[in-house]
Amino acid sequence: MNFICSLIFTLFASTIWLPCVSFTSPPAGPVRYVATTGSDSNDGSLGSPWRTIQQAANSAPAGSTVSIRGGTYAEFVTINVSGSVAAGPITIQSYPGEQAVIDGSDLAVQSESSTLIMIRDRSYIVLKNLEIRNLRTSSADIAPIGIGVFGANVGIELRNNSLHHIETTYTGQGGNAHGIAVYGDTATATSGLVIDGNELANLKLGASEALVVNGNVDGFTISNNRIHDVNNIAIDAIGYEGVAPANDRARNGLIADNRIWNVDTSTNPAYGATCNNAVCSGGETSAGGIYVDGGTLITIERNLVLDSNIGIELASEHAGKSTDYIVVRNNIVANVDYAGIALGGYGADPQQPGGGAASFNMVVNNTIYTPAQGQALVAQYRVTDSTIANNIVIAAEGSLRVINDPASYLRNVEAGNLLQAASGASPNPNNLFVSVARPANADLRLNPGGPLQFLHINPGSAAHNQGSPTAAGDQDFDRQPRVAQAAIDIGADELQ
Repeated sequence: MNFICSLIFTLFASTIWLPCVSFTSPPAGPVRYVATTGSDSNDGSLGSPWRTIQQAANSAPAGSTVSIRGGTYAEFVTINVSGSVAAGPITIQSYPGEQAVIDGSDLAVQSESSTLIMIRDRSYIVLKNLEIRNLRTSSADIAPIGIGVFGANVGIELRNNSLHHIETTYTGQGGNAHGIAVYGDTATATSGLVIDGNELANLKLGASEALVVNGNVDGFTISNNRIHDVNNIAIDAIGYEGVAPANDRARNGLIADNRIWNVDTSTNPAYGATCNNAVCSGGETSAGGIYVDGGTLITIERNLVLDSNIGIELASEHAGKSTDYIVVRNNIVANVDYAGIALGGYGADPQQPGGGAASFNMVVNNTIYTPAQGQALVAQYRVTDSTIANNIVIAAEGSLRVINDPASYLRNVEAGNLLQAASGASPNPNNLFVSVARPANADLRLNPGGPLQFLHINPGSAAHNQGSPTAAGDQDFDRQPRVAQAAIDIGADELQ
């Protein structure tokens, strides 16, 4: 029996079930082939392959595998077929040992949303081991997208793909682009969504995000991805934007085990950067590694966010709306410009943009390390009924814990947090950690699940066995047991 997106977790006093799909494994299905030397008048066999991926996307039967021979394919692809529970998914992948590249360099980007691979209202589609690259526009009215999933879908899986150089080059305060965009824009939700093991890099996003789930998306997993060198938010789960006619919130999700670095809007014209000969600088620094803007019922755990404007943010940009029932646990956030973990609406006026709130959330057993600049824990505006516990917080004196508006910081519980001031002379106060040396980018890219010493605690650390009971889950940052000795440790790492 195979299970797609089968996940249960407990949030506060409630049990939340993420929608899942199960089916008995069918016999191995047929294989169809695509090659740059083929013809769409062929039969799609290994010896007589099709020429275009679109031909496969029009005709592959449920349960089949489309194996794309190595080479470059300059085409927009729309998936017009579906798998099924009975026959199995349709898997579209690179031929084993070869790399299929979908390249937009020579394509005319004309429609409002130009997408290299488009999926709408489909079921049981797996995209795997593809390289998707080089789609650009200088128009403020067109949003290039690497992979776009729209409408009502079930069992879509995006696994181990590389997406890079998807760009808006518009130099005004507009323009949008996405690496991966999932828009639940119908009354029926997209569910059973898996986005796992992908690399998204070198994206120019304008006012948009590298990887987004927006609107009526109910049941998703975003895991084991590497997202880096992007000029806006890396991962975003959004609600209240009017994308869907009902249930307009991304919900029942898991964002786990991702590694994210170099997320910065200072070079983004949409955030005020000015450009000279395609070199842009001077913009605001407001991009988050992981952002929940109006989403609900989401767990964010075991992620590493480095060198970003904001590490993790729970907010709502829409007046009178709230991001709620989010669990943020066992994450490591380091070296930020503005905030390690931020909660609440960003605007003081609840009737204006940024006037939303963050309510009924948990921020537990995280490690926030930003000794040189930025604030660690930031409550912006309208933060209520939340728990902040068992976090290690390292920042400069005065930047450890910041509450912008005490009058709207209501009914929150803070317990067991370890706050210690750092300085240039003492970046590892009281020898808390084994190492504060930042991992090399190559290690983050090529070994996303590998062990780290970075910001892991020493046996003599003041964080060891000093935590209070929380909803920290069963596993620490390294997927090791969350309670190993007498008591839970403070921070993301549990000393074994």
